[in-house]
Amino acid sequence: MLTIEELLVDDRFVEWVLSEGQEHDAHWQGWMQQDEGRLTLVAKARELVLQLQESTSIVPPTETAWQQLQEQLPLQPKVRRIRSGWKVAAAIGILFTLVWLLWPQQQQYQTAFGEVEQIELPDGTIVDLRANSTLWWDGEWAAEGIREVFLDGEAYFQVVSATEQSGMAFVVKAEPLQVRVLGTSFNVVNRDERTAVTLIEGKVEVQASGGTANELKPNEHYSWQANSQQDDITTITDAKLYTSWREQIWYFEQTSLREIVQQLEHDYGKTVIVKNTQLAEKKLSGSAPAKNLESLVKGISTSLGVQVEIRSNQIIFTP
Repeated sequence: MLTIEELLVDDRFVEWVLSEGQEHDAHWQGWMQQDEGRLTLVAKARELVLQLQESTSIVPPTETAWQQLQEQLPLQPKVRRIRSGWKVAAAIGILFTLVWLLWPQQQQYQTAFGEVEQIELPDGTIVDLRANSTLWWDGEWAAEGIREVFLDGEAYFQVVSATEQSGMAFVVKAEPLQVRVLGTSFNVVNRDERTAVTLIEGKVEVQASGGTANELKPNEHYSWQANSQQDDITTITDAKLYTSWREQIWYFEQTSLREIVQQLEHDYGKTVIVKNTQLAEKKLSGSAPAKNLESLVKGISTSLGVQVEIRSNQIIFTP
């Protein structure tokens, strides 16, 4: 199995991360699906590559500095020979890796496909983490003066008011959004094509990178449109549409098959194929248990009056 150091000096991996999945995506997606442990490995290596890209103040080491760095490392990873242009990146990457691995306060939780996990944070906040999602935080909150967590995927937060850490704000960073709260219940989605916050009770302030802050009221749904770089706030009538996944039940309200497909791919890691565009726009209202993938898919197909075929890695809907 590859190590973090080997991923950092793998040209294809770095290109995949920096291109946001546009290059070599099939290779790395297939590689991760072979072993659940690789998901955590890739998440850490990906974060290091992005940190490296943002570290514009670092002075590139010389060839001598590169050799000295290798001599100082207690264990040198066995990696393939790389282009000289990546020696700087590899040196800095290994330093980042050592900091990452030795940092005592870093915590991370990651759910597998089809899994929902409930987590209690150090302050007592309860987080329901949806399938195929990652939640992490760095450092001691008291030292940093802020309760800050990072989310990739989807999660429901029940934030406790600060007590011993009186006045310390709770912040969820779901790039490009930042959600700031003091005590409340809300749902956050941070997927490739969806970035949204649904407030159930309390009060939150949501701000996109470079945008203005928006204060949400209970039963308001905030969504960020990446293509237009615009946000939208709507009032919801049924919170179950956004939170029922916690009980592994999916609710639909005039939900198109196209939208359902996105959730199936995210939650279960399958490739979903819809045979024509008219079928993709068929809409469904109601609910279905989501604990078992086969039952969920067959319930959807029956309700829509379409046929479905479930293969090892594919789900195919046909008229």
